[in-house]
Amino acid sequence: MNKKRTVILLSLLAAVLIVGAGVYLYSASNQRAQAEKVAEENDKGLKRYSEFEIFADVPAMTREDVVYQDAIEAGGGDYMIIAEDTAMEDYQDYLSVLEKEGFKKVLDNGEQGLEGYVYTSHYQKENLLVVVSYIKNLKQTTITAAQNAVLSDRLYRDDSAVSTQTNAKIKMHVYEFESVGMGFVFELKSGHFLLYDGGTKVELPHLVNYLESLVPEGQKPIIDAWFISHAHGDHMGILTGIAENRSYADRMYIDSVYFFDPPAESVTINGDVDGVPWNLKFCNAASEYLKASDGGQAKMYRPRLGERYYFEDITIDIIYTPELSPAEDWDTFNASSIVTMMTIEGQKVLLTGDADWSSQLIYTDMYDKEYFNLTIYQVPHHGINVYKQITNRLGTIQTVVYPAKVVTGGAGPASFTGRKPQNEHLMSLAPESFAFGDGTRILTFPYQVGTAEKLPPKFSTEE
Repeated sequence: MNKKRTVILLSLLAAVLIVGAGVYLYSASNQRAQAEKVAEENDKGLKRYSEFEIFADVPAMTREDVVYQDAIEAGGGDYMIIAEDTAMEDYQDYLSVLEKEGFKKVLDNGEQGLEGYVYTSHYQKENLLVVVSYIKNLKQTTITAAQNAVLSDRLYRDDSAVSTQTNAKIKMHVYEFESVGMGFVFELKSGHFLLYDGGTKVELPHLVNYLESLVPEGQKPIIDAWFISHAHGDHMGILTGIAENRSYADRMYIDSVYFFDPPAESVTINGDVDGVPWNLKFCNAASEYLKASDGGQAKMYRPRLGERYYFEDITIDIIYTPELSPAEDWDTFNASSIVTMMTIEGQKVLLTGDADWSSQLIYTDMYDKEYFNLTIYQVPHHGINVYKQITNRLGTIQTVVYPAKVVTGGAGPASFTGRKPQNEHLMSLAPESFAFGDGTRILTFPYQVGTAEKLPPKFSTEE
């Protein structure tokens, strides 16, 4: 009997211990869960909406019902997260949040932003840069974070840099290509240059010779900035040519290169097209072999949405950057093109690189049709990525320019293989259009239809 009683007592004791342990574990687990919930509620960072650690130090917006898209690695050390269905007030409130969290305002793109469509502000805290843009027509607020980012001093207006040379004119040289490719030379009143793309490395000797012909004998051309739309070889292969033949670097000064290094994911998706990894390698290392006019090395800068750059009498607005379209949706590497709007003597020049269908749909949604009242329109991807659905969203177009030589072969308007009807529709919208494979064209600003100077052709346009 005593033995039986002992077994019962031991069983009861074991039950009590088990129940007690269960209660303790449940209580501890519940306390941890509550602690985690409290910590999450107290966490003001965007890390809770993203797997990227960089957002742990970036505050979230104060509106509780804000919906965030999945954050992406945007390339070049940048990470972006987009807040949907936001208003201008939300954007302004968020800037106040940044300031309360110790971020210092570095600069913005002005009270009017990009003509009232895109407002952008830069904030910094220690080595963390946060760039916030509000896209009015899309009701989106983009928040970009980057470590140790360097901003161009061209983002700051310097009225003393505006040219006082009353007799000088800004010129756009739509220069001729030996091979396929795209590129433009903008000659400033000071005699310095801005470059946009440049073609394949085959074009290198021709471009350098041409630049030297535009400056006094014995002087080196000074390129204040070289903007690269994207890393395809027919646009920036010329930079890889300089890397391979440094003697050309000695014949000119290049103070800065502006290039949007795309996400690694997009390179993986599209593969090694036109030697993209090779191009990226040399573009990112450009400062190692490009020499600046101050005796130092060229500086590399990453353009970001809504930024406005000042070069004497020219402004350059970054009106679209490719992270607005997720990398997994990119059909080709052309979608990594940035889109820039230059304003020269009050006239607009739209430079699109190889912007594809999805890119064009997005940036034409971002701005009203009147914003695209253009003096000069560079057709995307040599006229291949031109569609009525896109060009009908643009405003008035005065002059259409496109390269005579395209990847698909041929010359002139008929060369736009597979898109001829679309391009004929585009040409019907503009009083002037020309290919520039049959001689360099020089457009002097303010530009009027029919006043472009045409130089004799050096290369055959036949394939």
